[in-house]
Amino acid sequence: MREPKTRSPLYSVGDRPLPNIAVVVATLGRPDIVTAMLNHLLETQTVKPTAVIVSCVLHEDAGNTASLPAVRVVTGRPGLTAQRNAALAALPTGIDVVVFFDDDFVADANWLAAAARTFRDEPQVVAFTGRVLADGVKGGPGLSFDDAVRILGAVDRPAPRSHIEPYSPYGCNMAFRLSAVGDLRFDERLVLYGWLEDRDFSAALAKRGGRLIKCASASGVHMGG
Repeated sequence: MREPKTRSPLYSVGDRPLPNIAVVVATLGRPDIVTAMLNHLLETQTVKPTAVIVSCVLHEDAGNTASLPAVRVVTGRPGLTAQRNAALAALPTGIDVVVFFDDDFVADANWLAAAARTFRDEPQVVAFTGRVLADGVKGGPGLSFDDAVRILGAVDRPAPRSHIEPYSPYGCNMAFRLSAVGDLRFDERLVLYGWLEDRDFSAALAKRGGRLIKCASASGVHMGG
């Protein structure tokens, strides 16, 4: 599903309200990174999340994020799939879209806006992922937070809201329509800190129907390392 087959524009449906978004960040042992990432997210996003859940093992894993607006810290068993499931269980009522960011993903200011408008305007879209401008996971020592911010600032803007589908979401930056997710959860049998959990979850969701897309105007940098 990461191989593009079609490209098409998204069409606005007018002034309908944007969906309520919850951002979930699973983290373990990187309090400074998750604090910097969430500070940047909340300061720069043009559409603010209704709720932010930091899912960790120990409270100290969350750094200073608990003091940020709309942030709730939840603790539980270690493991990416388990921590994401703990966050899903803690979502407040009224949430329409859940966004999963890695603790080392630095999002462009329009990421949440692009996701919100897509889910509002395209009712058949159930899964959404953005464009990764640079990925420190793919070789080398990874990227610093300052590197990520610099890369974001240097990128030319893509054509508004163009998208590619079908496209399986990439786990560092992905969003789902909560009504489509229903009782679906990440498979906690996946080993270690999660491996291909994004494809596994998305494949299960795709079986229920709906469109999975990649949106060029939702971009970011995955620091990795």
